[in-house]
Amino acid sequence: MRSKHWNAECDAKLREYWSCCYLRELAEMLGCSVNTIRDHAAKLGLTLADKSTYYKDKLTETNRQAAFKAGKRPPYHISRRKHTDEDKRRIGEKRKALYAAERRRAMYGLPQHTKIKVKY
Repeated sequence: MRSKHWNAECDAKLREYWSCCYLRELAEMLGCSVNTIRDHAAKLGLTLADKSTYYKDKLTETNRQAAFKAGKRPPYHISRRKHTDEDKRRIGEKRKALYAAERRRAMYGLPQHTKIKVKY
């Protein structure tokens, strides 16, 4: 592939669309590879951390739409719901109870219900 000769117009386009486009889209728009875009953006002082919330929301919305089309609920991390302190406490208690039950089953020689490795 021929090397890309950057001019002021291409630089301006890259700066303008950096925060709201995927690297693949930018590469198609400017006619070069994704790695070339990434390298030149670094020279211009643009980083992936500079991607705006628009970019992140676009990715989240795309995943959410795909999940709804397939008739599924979107994955937990996409819905951006965080565990509350009460949820974390409840999860910890359930996990401790599960380990204790498996430890008792192993101690009395009964078959385990899970594949958790426990010491007794």
